[in-house]
Amino acid sequence: MLDPWQNMSKWLQNENDINPFQTTHGKMAYELAVEDPKLYQSINEGMASDGRLVASVILKHCKGIFEELDSVVDVGGGTGEEREDYSLTSASRLLLKEDPLNITPLFLVFLDPIMLDPWQNMSKWLQNENDINPFQTTHGKMAYELAVEDPKLYQSINEGMASDGRLVASVILKHCKGIFEELDSVVDVGGGTGNFCKVHCGSFSQS
Repeated sequence: MLDPWQNMSKWLQNENDINPFQTTHGKMAYELAVEDPKLYQSINEGMASDGRLVASVILKHCKGIFEELDSVVDVGGGTGEEREDYSLTSASRLLLKEDPLNITPLFLVFLDPIMLDPWQNMSKWLQNENDINPFQTTHGKMAYELAVEDPKLYQSINEGMASDGRLVASVILKHCKGIFEELDSVVDVGGGTGNFCKVHCGSFSQS
């Protein structure tokens, strides 16, 4: 169950797998459990213990929601019941490629080993008076300096900043549109695509 966390980056770049577990093991957890009796038992026992905790909390604080029900079905924990019933949260939808505010490129930047390695050197950085941040301690230079030398990293950072710009611009223009009404000009810095300005022009088409 822990190995999939090491493959988050691969999963985000894979259009076919439902989750990191499938990317890592080639199948879903319930499919693997059918083939592995020990894993099957472990999952069922975990679901059962979790069910007891959840049920006790619900019945203590939200007992009224059951008073008008005629029946309740307990799904999982070895009961043999199967049901596919789920939906994406608002945050999860931002990882869908078809979502106009998709920020997957930004997550791919954060999950790149080049960006993750500095976290292993936090202690060294805190003992170093010369380096500005852990990235410099790890790689000997700042991120933008390294990006100039690495075209792939350069493109990845630009795409990440562009996707972040779309999301930030849409939120700002939706909730704080008034702050732009008295401005004569706006400069979009970073990302290389002008996404912020594009969103801004769409909201102030008369400008």
